[in-house]
Parts: sequence; C-alpha cells; structure tokens
Amino acid sequence: MDKKTKIWIIIGVVVAVLLFVGIIYLLVTHPPVAAIVRDLFIIFVTLELFIIGALLTVLVWQIYTLTRMMQQEIKPMLTATQETIGTVRGTATFMSDQVVQPAIKMSSKVAGWQKSVKVLLGKAE
Repeated sequence: MDKKTKIWIIIGVVVAVLLFVGIIYLLVTHPPVAAIVRDLFIIFVTLELFIIGALLTVLVWQIYTLTRMMQQEIKPMLTATQETIGTVRGTATFMSDQVVQPAIKMSSKVAGWQKSVKVLLGKAE
C-alpha cells in the first residue's frame, strides 16, 4: 500500500469517527430528534425484516424447485445411465467370451502349428 492510500484511509476513519460522535452528541442533546431517528430506525428495521422474509421465501422456493428437478429429471437420467453401463458391460463380456477368446485361442494354435511345421522342416530360427 502506498503512502497516498494510507492517508486516504486515515482521513476516512477520522471522518467516520467524527460523524459518529457528532450523531451521538446530536441525539443526546436533542431528545425530540432522537425520538424521530429512533422511529425511523424502527421503520427501517421492519422494512428490512420484510425484505429478508421475502428473500427467504424465494430461497426456500428455489430449493424446493431444485429438489423436485433432481427427483424428476436427474434421477431418471442416472437410472438410464446405469442401464446403459450394464448393457455395455454385458456386451463387453459377450464379445470377450464369444469373439476375442476364441480368436486368441485360434491364433495361438495357428502360431503353434506354424512353429511345429518350421521345426519339422528344419527351418527353425
């Protein structure tokens, strides 16, 4: 932080403290003004309470909507995905049992026969 920024921060803090002290002094020395400020503050807090209540209501509605969406849309997608994974697993097992393993066995037998023929003919490497 440079020197100019520090000076502005100090000035801001001093102004805020002076403003706070001035407001307190005004409220202590002028009770009718304090009563008006108190009433305005109560009104402000009440309005803020209504706004917070409305926002909480919106938040609860959004959570309800999200939960419903997860149950009605995402859960079926997960179920379909699990079914697809099961199908792929079954297909992979079938291919392994019915195609790949027999092909490996056959090619190993052919390689064995070729080597046997080469050995018998004297062409072994």
